[in-house]
Amino acid sequence: MDAEERRAQAVGSLREVERRQAAGELEPEEANELIELFAERAAVATGELEAARRPRRERNLPVLVVAAVLVLTVLVVALMQGDDQEAAEPPPDQRDLADVSNEEMEQVIAANPDVVPMRLALAERYLNDGELEKANAHAAEALRHDPSAAERQRAEVYLGWTTALLGDADEGERLLRAAVERDPVDLNARWYLANVLADAGRRDEAVTMLEALLEEDIAATQRDVIEEKLADLG
Repeated sequence: MDAEERRAQAVGSLREVERRQAAGELEPEEANELIELFAERAAVATGELEAARRPRRERNLPVLVVAAVLVLTVLVVALMQGDDQEAAEPPPDQRDLADVSNEEMEQVIAANPDVVPMRLALAERYLNDGELEKANAHAAEALRHDPSAAERQRAEVYLGWTTALLGDADEGERLLRAAVERDPVDLNARWYLANVLADAGRRDEAVTMLEALLEEDIAATQRDVIEEKLADLG
């Protein structure tokens, strides 16, 4: 099964969970566990497709793009239904992802500050758009709202990278090392940390991390970016 088929299957499963939850067939805890499972599968497949589409990555972008907005779309529907609000347009999970605006996400977060997955989805979007202060703020706020272990790790990645880019390399490194320790196979965290080390003049440490990334099963486009960085380091 290729990435497109795996993504379609996972998205279909997410919608089925939403239907069953609305029908009262699933308890909230069970529904949340299933949402997390299928959203992760969809995100991985989407990341693979995104990597395959892009011929080249800018060096300040992640090695992998995690499309966690798929979690967001289910949560938006649940929050709207919970508030008994009638949507004036189709809910986000029935629209093209590009049509779910940052403003919509910000509005839901403002009304529901403890929705950590949505904060992280928006932080990722801001990071990829180069809006570092906004990404940093949402990642920091996510850590204050009792995130799960996986959410904490992801928040540390975004917060660490943006903190380093905004000028505090030491704190950025600390956060990224914590993220890598929580999940040693997170390629984003390792890529960001290698860049922080390189920018700090710690060439040997950076090269070791980058060479380790090349040993992973990664896409050709991702490999090209890492090899370019190694070439820059000499």
